[in-house]
Parts: sequence; structure tokens; C-alpha cells
Amino acid sequence: RNYSPKRLEGRLRRVLSEAHVKVNAKDWKSTSLAEKETKLKVLSGVIMHMKLRVPSRMLNNVHTVGDLLQELSEKPQSKDAGHPVAAFYAEKASELPSNMKFEPFVKGSRSIHARN
Repeated sequence: RNYSPKRLEGRLRRVLSEAHVKVNAKDWKSTSLAEKETKLKVLSGVIMHMKLRVPSRMLNNVHTVGDLLQELSEKPQSKDAGHPVAAFYAEKASELPSNMKFEPFVKGSRSIHARN
């Protein structure tokens, strides 16, 4: 899923509330997730309610709610990274029509034959 920053924050606040996490009143993003049980509840909520993947590096890198927001906001690297045509499409994405996308060729994945 692709959440806007504002919607991501709203959903994350709801997950924190449902997990009964004591949120820092002054700055909710500085709320600690250092306690293992708390982190597990919050990340489980992210998976269940927000339908977002939680990579294992997130388990180690997240210490506060702000860290979690940062990790969830980052777009994963494209599986086509490193391919010159994919790089062209990535650079020119804003200039290209929305129906254009790069699909790498995988031998045997398409059946292109002339039929009688």
C-alpha cells in the first residue's frame, strides 16, 4: 500500500492506540519502541491493520515511533534497479504517461507466436 504521509501518521496513531502504547504527550514521534513487547505489538498492528510489510531490518532499526514512520515512508528499491531502461523510466516518470511502465523481459514468460 502507498499511504500519504498524513494518512500514514493517522493510521500509525490508531495502531499505537489499539496496542495501548503510552504516547509521549509533547512529541508523539519520540515515543520509545525499545521495549520488545511494545515493538512487537506495534509492528504486528502495522502488518495486520495497515497491510504493510515489515522487513527484518526494521526490527533492528526502529527505536522510536519517528523511526518507524521514517522506515514506513521509504519506498523499497525497485527490483529493476540497475537496468538501463528501468533507470530511464525512473528518471522520466513524471514526464511519461501513467499507462507506461517498464517490465523486464523474462525468457519463457510470454507466448508470442503467430497462429494460423
